Amino acid sequence: MKPLRSIATVLGFAAITTAAAVTVFWPKATLADGDDDKAGMVLDGTKVNHVVVEGEAIKDPKSKTGWVIELKAVNNGTEEETADLETDLTRQLSNPMSRAQPMPTAVFKKKEKITVAAGQTVTRRYEVPAAIAVQMNAAAAAQARLEKAYEQGKNPQLKPIAYFNVAFKGSWTDEEIAMPTNRKLALAPRKVSPSRL
Repeated sequence: MKPLRSIATVLGFAAITTAAAVTVFWPKATLADGDDDKAGMVLDGTKVNHVVVEGEAIKDPKSKTGWVIELKAVNNGTEEETADLETDLTRQLSNPMSRAQPMPTAVFKKKEKITVAAGQTVTRRYEVPAAIAVQMNAAAAAQARLEKAYEQGKNPQLKPIAYFNVAFKGSWTDEEIAMPTNRKLALAPRKVSPSRL
């Protein structure tokens, strides 16, 4: 009786292992499979109303301070759209010896209403204030020194470096977002019959 039970156990585990392996390794389509139409599903930038906005802080020798924020707003829709937009230049101090990085802080803000015709792109350039441009130059110089030391094969002691980025705030799109049914059910109060008390 025991040998029969052990054979059944071995065959049972073999069947379960085979089924699990086939399930895991069965071929399936992924978003990483080549250049197809799915690659266009992700847009760079932030969507405000139906306008996709992206921006970056760039060096500009024509600028008084040497730095500008360049913003591009693209309307891929069929109607003219207006985005009520706040463009923020954020600063984040990265300390390599820290376990967690701090949240970025907005050091410069520019509010503007941008109207973009259907299928068009609008570009705006905002000059960075001089006090912030000095910090950006220092951060760029520190990053260049670090990269140069790595190229020379040195292992420099890492120091905190400030990173600057562009973020956007605005009225989000007014498209309806479906609420999952399980949340609606969870919001309803639970009724208990008096006989259960």
